[in-house]
Amino acid sequence: MSTATDPPLSPPLSHGSAQPWARARFQPGASRDIAFYTVFNLGALLLFHMLLALVMDSFRAVATVHAIGSLLIAVKLAGSRKTHDLAIYACGYIATADVLWRMTKSMVFWEFGKYAVVAVMGLILVNQKGRLGLSAWGLLYFALLMPSVALAVGAQGLTNALRQDLSFNLSGPFSLALAVVFLSGYTGKRLNISKLLVWMLMPIVSAFTLALYSTLTATRLNFANAANFVASGGFGPNQVSTVLGLGVVISLVLATQAPNHLLRLAYLGLAAVLSFQAVLTFSRGGLFNATIALALLGMHNLQNRRIRQSFIAVMVAATAVGVFILLPQLTEWTGGKVTERFTSLDTTGRQTLAEADLQLFKEHMLLGVGPGQSRYQRRAGSLVRVAAHTEFTRLLAEHGVFGVAALFVLILIALQAYKLAPTALAKGWVAGMASWALVSMTHAGMRVAAMSFVFGLAVLPFHYWRRQERALQNRAARNRAAQDRAAQDPSTP
Repeated sequence: MSTATDPPLSPPLSHGSAQPWARARFQPGASRDIAFYTVFNLGALLLFHMLLALVMDSFRAVATVHAIGSLLIAVKLAGSRKTHDLAIYACGYIATADVLWRMTKSMVFWEFGKYAVVAVMGLILVNQKGRLGLSAWGLLYFALLMPSVALAVGAQGLTNALRQDLSFNLSGPFSLALAVVFLSGYTGKRLNISKLLVWMLMPIVSAFTLALYSTLTATRLNFANAANFVASGGFGPNQVSTVLGLGVVISLVLATQAPNHLLRLAYLGLAAVLSFQAVLTFSRGGLFNATIALALLGMHNLQNRRIRQSFIAVMVAATAVGVFILLPQLTEWTGGKVTERFTSLDTTGRQTLAEADLQLFKEHMLLGVGPGQSRYQRRAGSLVRVAAHTEFTRLLAEHGVFGVAALFVLILIALQAYKLAPTALAKGWVAGMASWALVSMTHAGMRVAAMSFVFGLAVLPFHYWRRQERALQNRAARNRAAQDRAAQDPSTP
């Protein structure tokens, strides 16, 4: 158990640390160093992305330029070692923007966001000599999914349908594997997690804007015990709810570390409106993910005296707003349907799909049926051609015992990162990020690029930072000793 003497490590939750290693490795950042830590600049960013979303929704060409431009900027930053940290911010931006590009019908291919993040991280890996970290486990995870590809090729041949199935089902695991390889061994010196979180938040605000605009301008808005496409901006409620839930987590994390009360209130307000819209989608997964992640973060944050007070204040405020303001408004607006929806145990077909996947696993236990083939072979009535929504049962059905091994490796990566995290705050970050990604996979497969990137954030090399702390402390001690000797003996060179 962590004590109050733990070093104030947690990169995403630490501010203005006096530790020399923190300034050298992470720079958690006093407010004077980070432009985002002013309400004015944060407001300007938010307003820009809200207006940008409306323009993108009206003009597909603008949405397309935004997608391609984001990639080109990220590639440019990744091409120079001096800007690798900025390239990671761009990766985070792209990872949460893929749902926005789908909502605005950008003329890029469906999995563009995942491959864009892969391209940028791969380019940085080529240009930077980093540690291996958990790279072996990340590579093993993806390698275990390869044997069953032969079955898909045999079933469909080298067709365009095969390409689409492989891309849809393997692009997520591929980007997750590379995120583990890259981020677990990252050695950049100026990475600021707070700034990264702000950049990840901006496309989520854009997606929220489209969902809110669609809700407010709808001529007819009916709520029932089912996901609401109108309140989701006309796009898949599951994916929109997922990124909105991530936005809630990011906003509350930033609120706990805000350097002043005004900015803390701004992030709390943002978390509130994102939660409100996530509930209106009537897709329960987004808030479920957020609740689990925040609960695990909270369990660890409460163990540290430095962050305990601000975390409790933020959570109490967020709970009060939700219970006394948002819930009554939502109940009135939806005619009580919101309570019915969020207390319903109906899995909207996911249980049926999962059971069908498990049956396929029993019948094809060694190699499964091949990636993307479960929807053609399962026997689940009207859901027979529906793509898997639960990544874990998909792994079993389509990859057999190799999928079981891949799932085991995935969990092992998270546990190993948790074990290596040196303080309660660091362990909370690992648990929160990993749980958000893993819980998302239970209801949204790996459809959203943010899942892979957020899981990668969970394995940032905290153990490396601790060794760096010791090395810098030892170096400082040697320097002081040398200075003392020089002061005592002026003849010493």
